[in-house]
Amino acid sequence: MKEQLNVSDEIVKAAADCKKEKQCLNNRIEWLCKVDIFLNDNILFVRCLDAHYCSYRLPFADIFVCNCPVRKEIYNLYRI
Repeated sequence: MKEQLNVSDEIVKAAADCKKEKQCLNNRIEWLCKVDIFLNDNILFVRCLDAHYCSYRLPFADIFVCNCPVRKEIYNLYRI
């Protein structure tokens, strides 16, 4: 399913280090890293299908911590 996801310009600007040109806003929802845990409305633990480098993704055990402001906002707004 392809859906346009909308987040504020402020959040998009906060992701200035994105090496993927914020493609999560334009690609298929099923391509997003899957959220396992969301703590304190701020910390995302995710499983990623995409093996490409992401400057916001940090390994943690067998999952990743996602520090991407866009991905966090997508989760906050759409719960995906």
